[in-house]
Amino acid sequence: MITTDQEALRAWFNDFFKVEARAESQFIGRTRDGKIIACVAYSNFNANACDVHIASTESHWLSKEYLKVIFDYPFQQLNLRCIIAHIHSENEKSIGLCRHLGFSVAAEIPNAHYLGDLVLMAMQREQCKFLLKDAA
Repeated sequence: MITTDQEALRAWFNDFFKVEARAESQFIGRTRDGKIIACVAYSNFNANACDVHIASTESHWLSKEYLKVIFDYPFQQLNLRCIIAHIHSENEKSIGLCRHLGFSVAAEIPNAHYLGDLVLMAMQREQCKFLLKDAA
């Protein structure tokens, strides 16, 4: 995992999504053989929540250790109450991953995603099964 080279993670994220990450974005990357294979980006912070974006280029990139780190950051380090994922409605793979991780659909908005309809999925801190129980 890498968190220290934010510029390399930002460049990887920008290339993956073909967008420019927000200036305040923070990243946690997963590497394999020295190469970034996944990245979780956090942005649009407020006192209670932030947006989360998850990307990977390889299969089998999730691990219990990585899951603990990517959920520890918003819920424990930043003490946020909620994280929100913005997903294109036809991206069934991402919707399925978020459901598996414990997110639930908070809203569906027609024509709000640059590719069409937008699904907002949210996870409350209390719903996160990857936090250390004594730390929550």
